[in-house]
Amino acid sequence: MNIFFSYTILKFFVNIRNSFLDKFFITMTNLGGLEFYLIFIAFFFFIFEDRITLKLLFLLIISYLINTFLKNLFQLPRPNETITKPIYKESGGGYGFPSGHSQNSTVLWIGLYLIFKKYYLIIISIILIILISISRLYLGLHFLFDVIGGILIGIFILFFFFKPIDRLIEKIFLLDFWKILFISLVLLLISFFIKEYSFILISLSGILIGVNLSKKYQNSKLDIKKGIIRILIGYPIIFILIYLIKITNFVLIYLLIGLWVTFISKLIFKEIKV
Repeated sequence: MNIFFSYTILKFFVNIRNSFLDKFFITMTNLGGLEFYLIFIAFFFFIFEDRITLKLLFLLIISYLINTFLKNLFQLPRPNETITKPIYKESGGGYGFPSGHSQNSTVLWIGLYLIFKKYYLIIISIILIILISISRLYLGLHFLFDVIGGILIGIFILFFFFKPIDRLIEKIFLLDFWKILFISLVLLLISFFIKEYSFILISLSGILIGVNLSKKYQNSKLDIKKGIIRILIGYPIIFILIYLIKITNFVLIYLLIGLWVTFISKLIFKEIKV
């Protein structure tokens, strides 16, 4: 894409910035960030059957790995900061293409529609993908080429991985505890050598153990009251654990988060009958 045209678009967004739009698009960009996905996936573990949540989780992990690989492969720069004056650099680092926010949001929201097949989800999905992608331009963190590429790669991931993941999930549910434990320990070991993926590998190790232990606690249909109670019980612990990670930088806490959302919380829900 022509570099002059790309910067013309970014300059347009720089020129329309104001305090309201700044806050709005920072919020939108945070909806495409890793902390939001962690909280969102936790919601599904609290409320829905584990197979559904694992499908969304694996799609996001595949998307994250592919995005990281492509960024390191192409090594395309982000916009020049002296021109775009980025205002939320915390959510943008490394190479530019493809946009991880655009790609991951495409995978999550369209994946959600493909699972539940509700017409309103496709409307919500399109709106959120567009707004999250525009936020990357508004904040001066990506070129238009980056976000379009991210969306297209997200669609590609869904096309090739959406159905095959079901077979992987069924195989996971057939494994006994000791095999799952072995796999989880291997993931933990790998996490010490591949720092870039450590939070994913550590969280996944806890999730796999928890899902295996909670097979008999699979969620049935919940009424709104019970769902709200689960959220009110489940989320404070997650926020505390995330805060502990931030102040201690002890990444093994991600293992506890994985165990909490998949197993420990469900034991509590069972005991109090919600």
